[in-house]
Amino acid sequence: MGGAMTSASALGGATTATTAEDKAILKDCVAEEVFAAEIGLTTRTLRRWRALGIGLPCTRLGRTNYYHVPTCRAELLRRAEQSASA
Repeated sequence: MGGAMTSASALGGATTATTAEDKAILKDCVAEEVFAAEIGLTTRTLRRWRALGIGLPCTRLGRTNYYHVPTCRAELLRRAEQSASA
């Protein structure tokens, strides 16, 4: 398969090819645990924010939430500017 890895799909155990191009989609993303540690919060806080509808944008793949760092950085800066002007 041209160097592609196969992984079991969440749907029915079917296999799909994962290419380097597919992995590039997650290039700037980090798992919730890593993101929480980087910004000095707990995963519990991030989950609570999501439940309250004030969470940072994330993508859930399987059982893991991934945060796109550039998007979250921009959102945090926007919120900081908004609270400073209020």
